[in-house]
Amino acid sequence: MKKILFIALAAILALSVGLVGCGGTEGEGEGETVWNYTITLHMHSTAMIYTSLFKSVYQPWIWEVGNDTGPDGGKFVFNVTFGEGLYTPETSLDAISAGTADLGQISGDVFDLGGIGYLPWFFPNMSSTAYSTHILLTENWDAQGELDDIKVLITSPLQPNQWFGNVNVTELANFTTPVQLDVRAETAEVPTIEALGANAIPGISTGDLANALNLSTVDGCFFTYSGALAFGIKDVTSYTTEVNLYPRLYILGMNKAIYDALPADAKTLLDSHCTPTISAGYARAHELAQTGAKMGVGLSRIYVLPTPELNNWKAACANVSSDWATEMDGLGYNGTGILDRALELISATPL
Repeated sequence: MKKILFIALAAILALSVGLVGCGGTEGEGEGETVWNYTITLHMHSTAMIYTSLFKSVYQPWIWEVGNDTGPDGGKFVFNVTFGEGLYTPETSLDAISAGTADLGQISGDVFDLGGIGYLPWFFPNMSSTAYSTHILLTENWDAQGELDDIKVLITSPLQPNQWFGNVNVTELANFTTPVQLDVRAETAEVPTIEALGANAIPGISTGDLANALNLSTVDGCFFTYSGALAFGIKDVTSYTTEVNLYPRLYILGMNKAIYDALPADAKTLLDSHCTPTISAGYARAHELAQTGAKMGVGLSRIYVLPTPELNNWKAACANVSSDWATEMDGLGYNGTGILDRALELISATPL
């Protein structure tokens, strides 16, 4: 397991307050009328401390919650660990459901509703993604009960994906002419990549992607600007085309039993920092953080797809969302209802 990293807030508060674990001691927990002590929560982020997701979303949230105080003086402190030693993105839902950590980053890839984050050009921006998915995940759309053991705190989409490759893709035909391109694909990306005309290549992990690109195992991939810097994708590719394909979904979730056991005032304080509008605000900040990452990639290298050509890409992918809804129907969900509700919420996004 990777070395535990402590957020500075925890160290500061530890000097003045006796830290009490969330498991609690006698007299603590649900139903208390007085919350006047510090509760320490173990939070795990598979995204490392230097990533844009942690710096722009999780770290500010930790500080906001940690600097707040309940009516009788109660406070939260977060003991934060990083990386894939405790759990991986692929095991994140099971780990938080089991209480491996009190709360943590959960990948949208591991629950069915998270697939909405892969629908091409469905969400106009990151704040609408965060706002609408926050509400969707807390309404009654989870037909399989995959999130029954999770308290959704905030939704935290990644920055939108752009083309990074060793083939210069400036129009749709470049995916098939003169040869069909091999494009690395997460499982949920396959329908979109195939709709664009490319050959989707699954099974290449993020950690192995730079090497696969360097060895020409694949011709390119769709990745975020920040991720392209963090994982060396920029260094082994020659071309970048900005298409804002989709903002993959992550959430910060808490073990439901641990949340339910909190004192009433502690839950109230936590809930006040976990609204759809707050999720949208953090997502907006994360989106703005792309500016620095784009400069790191190199503005002169980035080709922004013109609107007429982008419309060709969108037309090629026109059935991806409806096909996803049909697939969700087959799994027992109301796929069309989910998309219709998401569109309502996108229109109502306050940011």
